[in-house]
Amino acid sequence: MDRAPGRGNHPKQSRCAEAGGRKYLEAESLLQRALVIREKLLAPEDPATATVLNNLAGVYYSLGKYTEAELHYRHTLSIWEKTFGPEHPEVATVLNNLVDLRREEGKYLEAEPLFQRALASSLR
Repeated sequence: MDRAPGRGNHPKQSRCAEAGGRKYLEAESLLQRALVIREKLLAPEDPATATVLNNLAGVYYSLGKYTEAELHYRHTLSIWEKTFGPEHPEVATVLNNLVDLRREEGKYLEAEPLFQRALASSLR
């Protein structure tokens, strides 16, 4: 995993990052299991399943697995837009998550329209 500038330069910081990384890997495993359960018990397109997808995307984001994070955020967005409509606060939340992802990747031009959609949704 790539480190942010200034991180990991001190041995204590490195140990903390390693411990945090293990926690994220544990969370990833647990959320993957939860996703399978929700998909079986509820449905793959159920809003509660999308909540797990969104949480798993957040873990992928934290681990620097941006491709996986985007796939899960976009799947969440699709489910929540169909279920709640494009102006629902949950939709704005996942749009903001996508904005953060794009910003982290330095893809500011891709982040801007997502941010505009999230903002418009929040103002209604």
